[in-house]
Amino acid sequence: MTNVKAVNNELQVSSLTDLSWRSNDALITSNIKLRFLNNSRGFQPEHVKIVTENSSVFLMGLVYHKEAEAAADIASSSRGVERVVKVFEYLD
Repeated sequence: MTNVKAVNNELQVSSLTDLSWRSNDALITSNIKLRFLNNSRGFQPEHVKIVTENSSVFLMGLVYHKEAEAAADIASSSRGVERVVKVFEYLD
């Protein structure tokens, strides 16, 4: 396809998750969003979309490399996070 720069295939086939797993994922996402708001690393948290599935955190957005690294550091050091996947498009 034209204008496609990359494809990230993170597809996993697994059984349905129960309510406790989905609640845990929502808690992880909320915790990361709160930590983004309280960050002192100089990036705008509204530029980063967070999706959590089975304790894997996916970070997406249009950011600079420095912002991406700061967001990934915050997410990876958050409680309950097993893996962080960066799916950013970089401005620099």
